[in-house]
Amino acid sequence: MQAFVTGGTGLIGRPLVEALIQRNWEVAVLAREPTRAKDLEARGARIVQGDVTRPGFEGAMSRADIVFHAAGWLELGIRDVQRMFDVNLLGTRNVLSMARQQGVGRFVFTSTAGVFAPTPKDRPATESSPVQVALSDPYVTSKVQAHQLVAVAAGLEVPPTAGHVLPRPDGGETARATEGAPFVLQVTVPAAAAALLAARLEAAGAVAAGPATLELSRILAGWPRLGAEVDDRTIPQEARLDQIGGVSYTKGCYTGQETVARLHFRGHVNRQIRGLLFDPEPPAAPADGWSVVTYVDRDVGRVTSLAFVPETGVAGAGRWIGLALIRREVEPGSVVRAAGRDARVVDLPFAFPIAAPA
Repeated sequence: MQAFVTGGTGLIGRPLVEALIQRNWEVAVLAREPTRAKDLEARGARIVQGDVTRPGFEGAMSRADIVFHAAGWLELGIRDVQRMFDVNLLGTRNVLSMARQQGVGRFVFTSTAGVFAPTPKDRPATESSPVQVALSDPYVTSKVQAHQLVAVAAGLEVPPTAGHVLPRPDGGETARATEGAPFVLQVTVPAAAAALLAARLEAAGAVAAGPATLELSRILAGWPRLGAEVDDRTIPQEARLDQIGGVSYTKGCYTGQETVARLHFRGHVNRQIRGLLFDPEPPAAPADGWSVVTYVDRDVGRVTSLAFVPETGVAGAGRWIGLALIRREVEPGSVVRAAGRDARVVDLPFAFPIAAPA
């Protein structure tokens, strides 16, 4: 493999170059001052003199399989804001453009944790996390703009906040799901562009999965589906639509709004979706078509969805789970008879690993 690295003499770039060389990659390093890269050259790296703010070194990346863009400008006690934007934003635009011109297959951009909005300690930020909106620091501002530039170039611009939709150049749209959804993004494209988008996502490291995987993710998240948990007789609060942000109490009028609002502010529903954790023994599937849920010898609801959690080494896996619309007096922890099998009622979303027995 051949790599082209910008910022190869920097805090992040130098260890990256060393690691690539150790793995027998052919590495070209862009350096403004080649003398600072003599040790890397001695280890086998090819040094290319250049500056990310001044295009003209694109020929040096023509053979690269991947470009690592690690160049950046950080200055304590900022004295030259323009230089910071020239390197962090303009430099990123230049390197990205040259990589495209040379047909480089992959482009890895080194950003900074500062571009992301604060997240809870137990929920680390990822590439699709919301970026900062109110910015006062020039460095973070320059990195946020570069981050967004690369996201757009990747062809999958991510909405900055949950519940928002961005139009795509191909006529489709990218929607960012709300918290708790079984997916992060929903990308809609014209049928003619679907195969190309799927190929690009897989080339970038995504793993293709079928409808069964999405259904399992949906059930694990406790996310209702039309035709399963939701029909023309379902009250929104019964299907957790209130909890997952599926109901607005500030927008205009709609049929049934008074009933829904009264339940939200003053009352409760008599049944609700709960999770079902089936005993792993025996491993047979719950009875197909048998949807009744009984508790203390009386009918208390119906099973709406079923899925099998594959054995992956995670405690609690290797069993059937389900969703059921059951009466509210059947509390989590209760053992019921559902679809012909014993099952424990649990809160949603499902929590894995599971230490307690079903």
